[in-house]
Amino acid sequence: MNISYIYIAAVVGALLILAMLAYATVKAARPGGVTLLAGLAFVSVLAGILLGEQQLAGYALMALGVILALVDILKKSRGPVG
Repeated sequence: MNISYIYIAAVVGALLILAMLAYATVKAARPGGVTLLAGLAFVSVLAGILLGEQQLAGYALMALGVILALVDILKKSRGPVG
């Protein structure tokens, strides 16, 4: 097994653990689930990591994930006040 596959598996595992922790803390803090944009952002970043061998596709998917996450953050911040 190539060392890069071990590295990718470790990063994906760490991201999954962080996602589970974030989900648990957000769920405890306020009701509501993960939005569609946040889910798409997470999936596209993971796909970008998994496609690390093909640099153009991997970086494009990671950039798409970051952009979707930023759009989701902006949509949530412009919600109703109070």
